[in-house]
Amino acid sequence: MPLDPETADNINRFFAAIKSLNQLDQQEIRNVVAGVLKPTLREKYFTLNYQRAVVNIELLLTIADAKQFQAITSLARSIFETAVELRLLAVVPDSVEKA
Repeated sequence: MPLDPETADNINRFFAAIKSLNQLDQQEIRNVVAGVLKPTLREKYFTLNYQRAVVNIELLLTIADAKQFQAITSLARSIFETAVELRLLAVVPDSVEKA
């Protein structure tokens, strides 16, 4: 079943945005994250979640066929869960110690 042109355009825009953000991450952010010396426990949790998100985004970018719908949905859910966890780490005081 072919997509209508508007939906196809939206998907292409989303893919281009994710690809562009991934390139920015590769060029500007990864080295900074990897270069943190003696991270605190809180920083370690943020870094691990960041690395999970990186892996999920790169996997999402390798899927070339929309027929892989279940893999795409699974990755999208994992990315969402990572975002929620990062948000909670930022909002809940002493969340690392409670974990």
